[in-house]
Amino acid sequence: METEDHHPKLLTPEEARVIASLMEKELTTPNNYPLTLNSLMAACNQKSNREPVMTMSEGQVGNIVNKMADRGLLFVEYGERAIRISHKARSNFKLDRKQQAVLTVLMLRAPQTLHDILTRTGRMVDFSD
Repeated sequence: METEDHHPKLLTPEEARVIASLMEKELTTPNNYPLTLNSLMAACNQKSNREPVMTMSEGQVGNIVNKMADRGLLFVEYGERAIRISHKARSNFKLDRKQQAVLTVLMLRAPQTLHDILTRTGRMVDFSD
């Protein structure tokens, strides 16, 4: 997670898309989380609520998952029928659900106003308190 000089290693755009997609799906569809590799690929390639739109193959997503798991950013559970993938962002970066939601929309979309962020996190968390 850190480089040799102890600075955090930045995520590539593809890595950011993978972890942000996992973070989003955990908050919006918790019954389907953790995700299978196929579900994660679909989330990464989703055309709505993504800017820029990406097209990543199952192999690309799988390679990114393996690299990020080696760095301690993701957890891969090997089941009988499929692998399941989850993120470790909340524990690694000490995030609460609201912080997770904001970080998620920032990684999935281009620059946004505060109003955009509030609107787009509405499906994930309630900021009314």
